Amino acid sequence: MLWATCHGKDLPALMVEDVLGYKGFLTDPQPVDLWCQQTQPRTMPDGSPNPLWRQVRRVRRVLADGSPNPAWRPFVSELSASATKQAITILFGLFEHLAAIGYVHANPLRAAAKRARKSWRQGQERYFDAAVWTTLMRWIETMPREERREAAHYSRTRFLFSFLYLTGMRRFEMAKARTSDLRFKRGQWWLEVLGKGDVTGEVPLPADALEAIRSYRESTGHPALPPAERMNRC
Repeated sequence: MLWATCHGKDLPALMVEDVLGYKGFLTDPQPVDLWCQQTQPRTMPDGSPNPLWRQVRRVRRVLADGSPNPAWRPFVSELSASATKQAITILFGLFEHLAAIGYVHANPLRAAAKRARKSWRQGQERYFDAAVWTTLMRWIETMPREERREAAHYSRTRFLFSFLYLTGMRRFEMAKARTSDLRFKRGQWWLEVLGKGDVTGEVPLPADALEAIRSYRESTGHPALPPAERMNRC
């Protein structure tokens, strides 16, 4: 309430940007001398003790005569990450209640949480760069394959990693795929897959992916590709 008042707003007027700003404020209350009793960090940037730091005790908000205490501050110092999370959790519950009784139109913390999740998802990058991929393939090439079982394990591992890398398929899509799902259309090979929501889609197969299929099938004693009559050629 104090923070909102200092920003010229009441609770119903708070928006997503306000609650995000308040969350940052909890970890760095500025100006420190206005909000905190402890204005000096306990340690210096190099980790050594700060000679200006002093242990403080909380003071009463009002004096004995009922007048405001000029030494009172809302915080001792900035909040830790866990304390900030706890404060936001409490505020989330408060705004849920206020929204339920109609005091505020909606819970701005709920909208802020959705925005944070969306930003996090958009920022994800899942891929192997060239150096990692080269290292992985070199490791696969060191796998033993003197015995028949070892050779089969090597061929299967090499095929799985290569095919997933070259096509970008999901693991469950790969697990359900069959060579009978191969299709030759518009001058190239495609693999028909069953994706999320049981939606059927087609994955284009580059030459390297098709070569991985041929190599693996031949290692198991099968023809390089399934019989033509089992595939659709368009």
